[in-house]
Formats: sequence, C-alpha cells, structure tokens
Amino acid sequence: MIRNSDLRQRLAAFDNALEPIKGQESEVSKVRNELLKNLNDYGSFKNLLIENGKQFKETSRFRSHSNKKLFDALSFENNLLLMQQMSETTNYYFYDTLKSDIEDILEIINNELNTQ
Repeated sequence: MIRNSDLRQRLAAFDNALEPIKGQESEVSKVRNELLKNLNDYGSFKNLLIENGKQFKETSRFRSHSNKKLFDALSFENNLLLMQQMSETTNYYFYDTLKSDIEDILEIINNELNTQ
C-alpha cells in the first residue's frame, strides 16, 4: 500500500531502531531498582516527601527515622550518579535520534498526503 520506497524503508527500519533503546531502558531500569532498594534499605521515602513539602493526614511511626544512612551510603550515591549519567546518555544518544527519525517519517507522510 505504501508506494514511497523511502517511507517503506524508514518504517521497516524503525522497529530495528527500537531494539537498542529497549536494551538501554532495561539497563536504566536496573539502576532505578537499585536506587529503590537503597531507599528501602537505608531511608524513608515518606520522610523524603515530607521534607520536600508533601503533607500526609496520617503520621508515620517511623517519622523519627533519619535518612542520614541513605545519604551516607556509597551505593546510593553511586547509583544516583549512574542513573543521572545513563538517563542523559539515553536522552542524547537514543531518544534524540528516535525523535529525529519520527519527525522525518512524519514529514515524508505529510508530503505524500499533500501530493495526492
């Protein structure tokens, strides 16, 4: 149904372009899970939210639990920095390229629609 060979090629290649992105997202997800594990092991997510202005109706019996251990954990700092770097890499090398590919495909589609 698609007569434009360039559009056919780009659409066919699009699925293959998603594979590396899926792999990168999987790696980012692993680091995010490690961060959550650090938070569960060393800190209180509720206290972090409270310290950033979130209000809760109910009080926590762990309110006195300090998050100092979380911020003293080298694994938390390492995972936080790794998450930041991986996210920036994912945005720059993967999502920006994907966005450009999508924009090119949409432009070809629009041109095809306008010439008919």
